[in-house]
Amino acid sequence: VGIDAPEDDAADTALPDAAPDVERDVPQGNQPPVAMAGPDQDVAALTQVSLDGSGSSDPEGRRLTYIWTQEQGQTVRFDMASPTPTFMAPANTTEIILALVVSDGDKLSVPDRVTVRVQGPNRAPVSDAGPDRTALIDDVVTLDGGRSRDPDEGDTLSYAWTQTSGTTVQLNDSAAPTPRFRTDGFDGETVLVFSLVVSDGALTSNPSELAVTVRNHRPRAHAGRDGVALQEEEYTLDGTLSDDVDGDELTYRWSQVGGLAVNLTPPGSPTPSFVAPM
Repeated sequence: VGIDAPEDDAADTALPDAAPDVERDVPQGNQPPVAMAGPDQDVAALTQVSLDGSGSSDPEGRRLTYIWTQEQGQTVRFDMASPTPTFMAPANTTEIILALVVSDGDKLSVPDRVTVRVQGPNRAPVSDAGPDRTALIDDVVTLDGGRSRDPDEGDTLSYAWTQTSGTTVQLNDSAAPTPRFRTDGFDGETVLVFSLVVSDGALTSNPSELAVTVRNHRPRAHAGRDGVALQEEEYTLDGTLSDDVDGDELTYRWSQVGGLAVNLTPPGSPTPSFVAPM
Protein backbone atom coordinates (compact mmCIF):
# COMPACT_ATOMS: atom_id res chain seq x y z
CA VAL A 1 0.00 0.00 0.00
CA GLY A 2 1.44 3.08 -1.06
CA ILE A 3 1.42 5.93 1.40
CA ASP A 4 1.64 9.45 0.09
CA ALA A 5 4.15 11.52 1.90
CA PRO A 6 2.74 14.65 3.59
CA GLU A 7 3.20 17.89 1.71
CA ASP A 8 5.87 20.20 3.03
CA ASP A 9 4.09 23.01 4.82
CA ALA A 10 7.00 25.32 4.27
CA ALA A 11 6.94 24.74 0.54
CA ASP A 12 3.22 25.18 0.48
CA THR A 13 3.26 28.50 2.36
CA ALA A 14 3.87 31.51 0.12
CA LEU A 15 5.95 34.20 1.84
CA PRO A 16 4.84 37.76 1.18
CA ASP A 17 7.21 39.96 -0.81
CA ALA A 18 9.07 42.54 1.27
CA ALA A 19 7.65 46.08 0.99
CA PRO A 20 9.68 48.00 -1.61
CA ASP A 21 11.86 50.75 -0.16
CA VAL A 22 10.63 53.53 -2.44
CA GLU A 23 11.12 57.24 -1.58
CA ARG A 24 7.94 58.94 -2.38
CA ASP A 25 8.12 62.50 -3.88
CA VAL A 26 6.17 65.00 -1.81
CA PRO A 27 4.55 67.51 -4.17
CA GLN A 28 5.48 71.15 -3.43
CA GLY A 29 3.88 74.45 -4.52
CA ASN A 30 5.42 76.53 -7.27
CA GLN A 31 8.22 78.74 -5.96
CA PRO A 32 8.62 82.31 -7.28
CA PRO A 33 11.52 83.00 -9.63
CA VAL A 34 14.52 85.13 -8.72
CA ALA A 35 15.41 88.30 -10.67
CA MET A 36 19.04 89.31 -11.18
CA ALA A 37 19.41 92.73 -12.82
CA GLY A 38 23.20 92.57 -13.04
CA PRO A 39 25.91 94.70 -11.40
CA ASP A 40 25.85 98.49 -11.14
CA GLN A 41 27.67 100.30 -13.94
CA ASP A 42 29.71 103.46 -14.48
CA VAL A 43 29.52 104.61 -18.09
CA ALA A 44 30.49 107.60 -20.20
CA ALA A 45 27.87 109.91 -21.71
CA LEU A 46 26.56 109.02 -25.20
CA THR A 47 27.79 105.42 -25.03
CA GLN A 48 25.73 102.25 -25.37
CA VAL A 49 24.69 100.65 -22.09
CA SER A 50 23.94 96.91 -21.95
CA LEU A 51 21.84 95.51 -19.13
CA ASP A 52 22.01 91.82 -18.26
CA GLY A 53 19.16 90.02 -16.53
CA SER A 54 20.18 86.60 -17.87
CA GLY A 55 21.30 85.52 -14.38
CA SER A 56 17.66 85.39 -13.30
CA SER A 57 16.40 81.88 -12.51
CA ASP A 58 13.40 79.77 -11.58
CA PRO A 59 13.57 76.95 -8.97
CA GLU A 60 11.44 74.68 -11.19
CA GLY A 61 13.31 75.57 -14.35
CA ARG A 62 10.33 77.25 -15.94
CA ARG A 63 10.71 79.64 -18.84
CA LEU A 64 10.96 83.26 -17.69
CA THR A 65 9.58 86.48 -19.06
CA TYR A 66 11.26 89.80 -18.24
CA ILE A 67 9.78 93.12 -17.13
CA TRP A 68 12.17 96.09 -16.87
CA THR A 69 11.10 99.50 -15.53
CA GLN A 70 12.99 102.76 -14.99
CA GLU A 71 12.62 104.24 -11.52
CA GLN A 72 14.96 107.23 -11.53
CA GLY A 73 17.03 109.47 -13.77
CA GLN A 74 16.77 110.97 -17.23
CA THR A 75 14.39 108.85 -19.31
CA VAL A 76 16.01 106.31 -21.64
CA ARG A 77 14.43 103.98 -24.20
CA PHE A 78 15.03 100.24 -24.33
CA ASP A 79 13.27 96.89 -24.86
CA MET A 80 11.57 96.35 -21.52
CA ALA A 81 10.84 92.66 -22.27
CA SER A 82 14.38 91.64 -23.23
CA PRO A 83 16.68 89.78 -20.80
CA THR A 84 19.57 91.91 -22.10
CA PRO A 85 18.24 95.33 -23.24
CA THR A 86 20.48 98.16 -24.40
CA PHE A 87 20.11 101.94 -24.48
CA MET A 88 22.12 105.05 -25.24
CA ALA A 89 23.44 106.91 -22.19
CA PRO A 90 22.33 110.56 -21.91
CA ALA A 91 24.68 113.39 -22.83
CA ASN A 92 25.03 114.73 -19.30
CA THR A 93 25.98 113.45 -15.87
CA THR A 94 23.09 111.61 -14.24
CA GLU A 95 22.19 108.49 -12.27
CA ILE A 96 19.68 106.02 -13.71
CA ILE A 97 18.03 103.30 -11.61
CA LEU A 98 16.23 100.39 -13.32
CA ALA A 99 14.29 97.52 -11.77
CA LEU A 100 13.85 93.99 -13.14
CA VAL A 101 10.98 91.63 -12.31
CA VAL A 102 10.75 88.14 -13.88
CA SER A 103 7.73 85.88 -14.18
CA ASP A 104 7.44 82.10 -14.57
CA GLY A 105 3.87 82.45 -15.90
CA ASP A 106 2.42 81.95 -12.46
CA LYS A 107 4.41 84.00 -9.99
CA LEU A 108 6.47 87.17 -10.06
CA SER A 109 9.87 87.68 -8.51
CA VAL A 110 10.91 90.34 -6.06
CA PRO A 111 12.33 93.34 -8.01
CA ASP A 112 16.09 93.57 -8.38
CA ARG A 113 17.65 96.93 -9.20
CA VAL A 114 20.68 98.13 -11.10
CA THR A 115 22.18 101.64 -11.00
CA VAL A 116 23.82 103.14 -14.09
CA ARG A 117 25.97 106.18 -13.27
CA VAL A 118 26.53 108.32 -16.36
CA GLN A 119 29.50 110.68 -16.40
CA GLY A 120 29.13 113.51 -18.88
CA PRO A 121 31.44 116.40 -19.75
CA ASN A 122 31.78 118.70 -16.75
CA ARG A 123 29.89 122.01 -16.97
CA ALA A 124 30.51 125.08 -14.85
CA PRO A 125 28.11 125.72 -11.95
CA VAL A 126 25.90 128.81 -11.70
CA SER A 127 26.05 131.06 -8.64
CA ASP A 128 23.02 132.91 -7.26
CA ALA A 129 23.65 135.38 -4.44
CA GLY A 130 19.93 136.14 -4.11
CA PRO A 131 18.00 139.41 -4.65
CA ASP A 132 19.03 142.83 -3.33
CA ARG A 133 17.63 143.58 0.10
CA THR A 134 17.42 146.13 2.92
CA ALA A 135 18.40 145.85 6.58
CA LEU A 136 18.33 148.02 9.69
CA ILE A 137 21.22 149.12 11.86
CA ASP A 138 22.03 146.68 14.70
CA ASP A 139 20.42 143.77 12.83
CA VAL A 140 21.76 140.34 11.92
CA VAL A 141 21.69 139.82 8.13
CA THR A 142 21.85 136.35 6.56
CA LEU A 143 22.99 136.04 2.96
CA ASP A 144 21.56 133.16 0.93
CA GLY A 145 23.38 131.43 -1.92
CA GLY A 146 21.28 128.29 -1.64
CA ARG A 147 19.78 128.78 -5.09
CA SER A 148 23.17 128.29 -6.73
CA ARG A 149 23.17 125.15 -8.85
CA ASP A 150 25.28 122.80 -10.93
CA PRO A 151 23.95 121.47 -14.26
CA ASP A 152 25.72 118.15 -13.67
CA GLU A 153 23.77 116.08 -11.15
CA GLY A 154 25.71 114.85 -8.18
CA ASP A 155 28.43 117.53 -8.11
CA THR A 156 28.98 119.09 -4.68
CA LEU A 157 29.34 122.86 -4.60
CA SER A 158 31.70 124.94 -2.49
CA TYR A 159 30.98 128.61 -1.75
CA ALA A 160 33.19 131.72 -1.62
CA TRP A 161 31.67 135.04 -0.49
CA THR A 162 33.54 138.35 -0.67
CA GLN A 163 32.51 141.91 0.11
CA THR A 164 33.24 144.21 -2.81
CA SER A 165 31.84 147.56 -1.64
CA GLY A 166 30.62 149.48 1.40
CA THR A 167 31.62 149.69 5.03
CA THR A 168 33.51 146.51 5.89
CA VAL A 169 31.56 143.87 7.83
CA GLN A 170 32.68 140.50 9.15
CA LEU A 171 30.99 137.40 7.70
CA ASN A 172 30.82 134.59 10.23
CA ASP A 173 31.71 131.99 7.53
CA SER A 174 32.55 133.17 4.02
CA ALA A 175 32.60 129.53 2.79
CA ALA A 176 29.03 128.78 3.91
CA PRO A 177 26.03 128.97 1.57
CA THR A 178 24.26 131.21 4.14
CA PRO A 179 26.79 133.38 6.04
CA ARG A 180 25.71 136.06 8.54
CA PHE A 181 26.94 139.48 9.60
CA ARG A 182 25.86 142.26 11.97
CA THR A 183 25.13 145.86 11.01
CA ASP A 184 26.62 147.38 14.16
CA GLY A 185 28.16 150.83 14.29
CA PHE A 186 26.80 152.28 11.06
CA ASP A 187 26.25 156.04 10.86
CA GLY A 188 23.27 156.57 8.59
CA GLU A 189 22.28 154.73 5.44
CA THR A 190 24.92 152.75 3.56
CA VAL A 191 25.06 150.12 0.80
CA LEU A 192 27.07 146.90 1.12
CA VAL A 193 27.81 144.79 -1.96
CA PHE A 194 28.70 141.09 -1.79
CA SER A 195 29.89 138.68 -4.49
CA LEU A 196 29.40 134.91 -4.56
CA VAL A 197 31.40 132.39 -6.59
CA VAL A 198 30.68 128.64 -6.43
CA SER A 199 32.84 125.73 -7.55
CA ASP A 200 32.18 122.06 -8.35
CA GLY A 201 35.78 121.17 -7.56
CA ALA A 202 36.97 121.58 -11.14
CA LEU A 203 35.17 124.61 -12.59
CA THR A 204 34.05 127.86 -10.97
CA SER A 205 31.00 129.97 -11.73
CA ASN A 206 30.82 133.57 -12.81
CA PRO A 207 30.32 135.86 -9.78
CA SER A 208 26.83 136.80 -8.66
CA GLU A 209 26.35 140.01 -6.67
CA LEU A 210 23.74 141.43 -4.34
CA ALA A 211 23.45 144.78 -2.57
CA VAL A 212 22.34 145.13 1.05
CA THR A 213 21.11 148.62 1.86
CA VAL A 214 21.45 149.33 5.57
CA ARG A 215 19.03 151.95 6.88
CA ASN A 216 18.53 153.35 10.34
CA HIS A 217 15.42 152.50 12.34
CA ARG A 218 12.16 154.28 11.59
CA PRO A 219 11.43 156.94 14.24
CA ARG A 220 8.25 156.69 16.32
CA ALA A 221 5.75 159.56 16.36
CA HIS A 222 3.79 160.33 19.53
CA ALA A 223 1.16 163.07 19.15
CA GLY A 224 0.26 163.14 22.85
CA ARG A 225 -3.01 162.47 24.61
CA ASP A 226 -6.44 163.59 23.47
CA GLY A 227 -7.50 166.89 25.07
CA VAL A 228 -10.30 169.43 25.48
CA ALA A 229 -10.02 173.08 24.39
CA LEU A 230 -12.39 175.94 25.10
CA GLN A 231 -13.59 178.09 22.23
CA GLU A 232 -11.22 180.87 21.21
CA GLU A 233 -8.59 179.63 23.62
CA GLU A 234 -5.09 178.57 22.61
CA TYR A 235 -4.36 174.87 22.73
CA THR A 236 -0.86 173.40 22.51
CA LEU A 237 -0.09 170.00 20.98
CA ASP A 238 2.80 167.95 22.38
CA GLY A 239 4.88 165.61 20.22
CA THR A 240 7.93 165.62 22.49
CA LEU A 241 7.48 161.94 23.39
CA SER A 242 8.35 161.01 19.79
CA ASP A 243 11.71 159.26 19.66
CA ASP A 244 14.30 157.54 17.50
CA VAL A 245 16.16 154.44 18.70
CA ASP A 246 19.23 155.49 16.71
CA GLY A 247 19.37 158.84 18.52
CA ASP A 248 18.98 160.81 15.28
CA GLU A 249 17.72 164.39 15.47
CA LEU A 250 14.01 164.50 14.63
CA THR A 251 12.01 166.89 12.52
CA TYR A 252 8.26 167.31 12.94
CA ARG A 253 5.42 167.73 10.47
CA TRP A 254 1.89 168.13 11.80
CA SER A 255 -1.21 167.96 9.62
CA GLN A 256 -4.91 168.30 10.39
CA VAL A 257 -7.04 165.35 9.28
CA GLY A 258 -10.50 166.37 10.57
CA GLY A 259 -12.70 169.05 12.14
CA LEU A 260 -12.93 172.80 11.58
CA ALA A 261 -9.71 174.09 10.09
CA VAL A 262 -7.23 175.67 12.49
CA ASN A 263 -3.88 177.35 11.98
CA LEU A 264 -0.94 175.57 13.64
CA THR A 265 1.98 177.77 14.65
CA PRO A 266 4.75 176.99 14.16
CA PRO A 267 3.82 173.89 12.08
CA GLY A 268 7.33 172.34 12.26
CA SER A 269 7.56 172.52 16.06
CA PRO A 270 7.22 169.52 18.38
CA THR A 271 4.70 171.68 20.30
CA PRO A 272 2.65 173.82 17.88
CA SER A 273 -0.40 175.80 19.04
CA PHE A 274 -3.75 176.77 17.59
CA VAL A 275 -6.75 178.79 18.64
CA ALA A 276 -9.85 176.70 19.14
CA PRO A 277 -12.61 177.77 16.74
CA MET A 278 -15.99 179.06 17.88
